[in-house]
Amino acid sequence: MQGVLFLYMGAPDSLEAIQPFLYNLFSDDAIVSMPLNKLMAFVISHIRAKKVKKRYELIGGASPLLKITSEQAEALEKRLGVPVYVGMRYWKPFINEALDSVFKAGIEKLVVLPLYPQYSITTTGSAFSELSVAQRNRKQKLEITKIKSWHRNELFIEALAEKIEAALNNFEAEIIFSAHSLPMSVIDKGDPYQKQVTETVEALESRLGIKGNIAYQSSGPGRWLRPEIKEVITSMASEGKKKVLVSPVSFVSDHIETLYDIDIAMKNYAEKLGIELRRTEALNTSESFIRALEKIVRD
Repeated sequence: MQGVLFLYMGAPDSLEAIQPFLYNLFSDDAIVSMPLNKLMAFVISHIRAKKVKKRYELIGGASPLLKITSEQAEALEKRLGVPVYVGMRYWKPFINEALDSVFKAGIEKLVVLPLYPQYSITTTGSAFSELSVAQRNRKQKLEITKIKSWHRNELFIEALAEKIEAALNNFEAEIIFSAHSLPMSVIDKGDPYQKQVTETVEALESRLGIKGNIAYQSSGPGRWLRPEIKEVITSMASEGKKKVLVSPVSFVSDHIETLYDIDIAMKNYAEKLGIELRRTEALNTSESFIRALEKIVRD
């Protein structure tokens, strides 16, 4: 019997879940490597939770990520005719719990699809490591095929282009292709994330026949990928630009990075500089995106 397993980051499903979610995130050595990691993660998560709580309150008190991912799984399941499971790295349902369901169903062959288009050791790599740990703790045999990245998949690019074209029909603007940032220390070790983001954007530009600007969002302290999205917006304002369309290329679902970081924080920042900022719709459960996932898995 065959099945598919989505791997993703996960997100708080309530205000009470914010601190434990952040603790799980900062406890991951692939994300933050520091002395006394568990202790520091406990301290940082409590400090950050107070600030992050306000952001989640502004988007309804919880992330819609699990709901959307579950709907994506259901839609793909209908197209493939095999069960599709969801395992999250930092919040429920955890990868270990998803694997329990896989074994309980008698799945013998499993295609593992991380919902990160571009590979990074901090995202896909970390999820694969957690999956390996969970699998080692079980005696049952399971043949696993891992999909490492799909950042240039033709149908994925088409799904993104469809959202951009729809937005530009009603809003003639300069384009910023945004992606979640990463520490340069990760990139310097050979992580392919930045290169793959660039390749996604180049494929999109070729498909659309336009040129845009790559920018990184949600940066942390220290040396992170640049240019940061605020820097690009500031530069556009100095050039007299009045309209900007932000198209996220590393996110496939709405969550805090789109609903707050772009729709609220970046929009307000742009308005202060005299720029009207809009965002393309997230892929979520669009038919073109589900078709892309189907092809990725079938291939």
